Parts: sequence; C-alpha cells; structure tokens
Amino acid sequence: MCIRDSQMACMWDELRFLGSVCASCLVVSSASWALMPHLQSAALQRVHTVLQVASCVAMQMQIALRPSAPLIGVAASFFAVATCMKSLSAASNAEQAARQPYLEYLQFGCSPVLVHRHYLPRNAGIRWRKIGIKVVQNLLYVLVILLVYSSQIADAISNNQRTAVGVYVELAVPGFYCWVLGFLATFDCGLFVMSELFGPARNLRWYGDWWNATTLSEFWCKWNLTVHDYCHYHIYLPLQRHRAIALTTVFFISGFLHWLVYAVAFKTLNPFMGFAMLLQAPLVLVSQRLDGTAWGNLVMWINFVFGITWAGQVYLTRWYQDHDSIMCGALRLK
Repeated sequence: MCIRDSQMACMWDELRFLGSVCASCLVVSSASWALMPHLQSAALQRVHTVLQVASCVAMQMQIALRPSAPLIGVAASFFAVATCMKSLSAASNAEQAARQPYLEYLQFGCSPVLVHRHYLPRNAGIRWRKIGIKVVQNLLYVLVILLVYSSQIADAISNNQRTAVGVYVELAVPGFYCWVLGFLATFDCGLFVMSELFGPARNLRWYGDWWNATTLSEFWCKWNLTVHDYCHYHIYLPLQRHRAIALTTVFFISGFLHWLVYAVAFKTLNPFMGFAMLLQAPLVLVSQRLDGTAWGNLVMWINFVFGITWAGQVYLTRWYQDHDSIMCGALRLK
C-alpha cells in the first residue's frame, strides 16, 4: 500500500511539473505575441530569435536537471521545442501575426500546426462526440502499449543474462508495436483533439500513408506532416538551390532536436538518436533508386523496425539500468 501511495504521489508530482512547463510555454507565447508589432526589421527579428532560443534552452535545462520520468520529460521537452518553433515561424510572418487577436494567437500556440502562415482559426463548433471517441481510442492504445511493455519489454530489459545485442533484437518487434500504437495515439487521436479544440480548420491531415512508402524521402514526408511542413517551408525552401545541402541541413536540425528531446527526457548525452536521424540523409538519396518498387517498401520497413525503433530502445534500456519505472523518475532501483 505504501509503495502504491508513493507511486501515485510521484505521478501526481510529475503531472504538476508538466503543467508548470506548459504554463511557462504560455508565458513565452504571450511575450512573443507582444513583440510581434515591433519585429518589422531584420535586426529585431534576430534579437527575437536569440531570446526564443534562450528561453527554450532554459526550459530544457530545467527539465534535464529535474528527476522527471521519460514520458513526462519527452512531453515537456517537446512542448518547449514546439513553442520555440512556432514563435520563430510567427516572427517570419510578423506583419500578419501582429494583427492577430491575443486569444487567436494563443490558439495557434496550442494547435498542432507549426507554420504560422498555414494556421486557420477554428471556424465551426467543437464536435464533442468525436473528441470523446478519440479519447477512448487513445486510452485503448495506451492500455495495449502497457500490456505489450509489461508482457514482453520489461522481461527482456530486466534479464541480465542476455547480451546488449540480444536484448535489442528481442525488443525490435514489441518495440515496433509500441511505436505504431504510440503513433496512432499521438497523430490519429491527440492531434485530432488539439485541432478540434484550438484549430485549425477541419479536415486537415496530420500523417499520410507512410506504410506504403517506397523511398525514405516519401516515408519522412508522410510520417509527420506537421513537422514536414515546417522543415520544408522554413529550412528546405530557402536552401533548395542546393538539394543535397538542403536535405542534409533538414536532417541535421531534425536529428539535433530529436537528440535534444531524448537526451533531456532520459537524462543522458547518448548521441545515438541524433546519429540515427542524421544517417537518414544519405539513406534518402540511396533509396531513390528503389522508388516505386516492392524492394523500396521493404527497405523502408527495415529502416523503421531496426533503425528508428532501435534508437528509442537504446535510451529505454539505459534508463532501466538505474530506474524501475518509466512513469516516475524519482523511483530508482535500490
């Protein structure tokens, strides 16, 4: 009973910390909106960029120095990064952002859209019934993830008789299941609820049929349309005259941000996730030769199951060397 009470108290403390990070993001968004009318010059935009990056770094340090659990750490770190990205996107469109009412700008800050120019305010009533359905679906996805974790992943990680390679091989399939279910919980349910509550206009897609992709370029375009639109509009297009440089820059920045979120959430400087993302750039160019073929689709699935999924398993395995819970960072192994 005491253990259960301590776990509940720890989880409640984790949720309160996540709430404080969200409140900090709200303050940063409010300050960014207040500065929009004054960002007409390039010099002031550079100052705004420095301030936004500094605030993001400060929040990341706050998350990293606190013994928060990985699930809470990933969410908090992502919210901080997304707030910075949205503020920078709005600054590049400062003239239009300055004319936005405060509440509408905050709705953009809470919406799943990252590019300010692509945001359209919610123009219809909230469909509470569909929100309820998506919430129930999300809970079911999370429940199945917990079942897969408790029945397969936990035993593999806790078995000290296996080698590290053996553990990662055993975790590949259940880890893949968890990634797909987590994808559905996030993109099919979470982003739908955020869009329904805060905008933008309805009938926007947050992902494509990435499972049918025959090149890695097509996979990354369809896996996360929100981040893809941001990278395409703010990074790739300004550098599109040199495609190789533009592509490498996109994956370098994406790899750094993925590494940052994982490093902060799991309290480690392990660069595996950053390298895994950066490696995608040359793989994208190579996979173009298999465009439209079944072999190209097979290569995409191999890269997904034994590449990106494995990168996440490295951090999870390292975490469980010192902790006994992914939900509470304060509960350490005795």
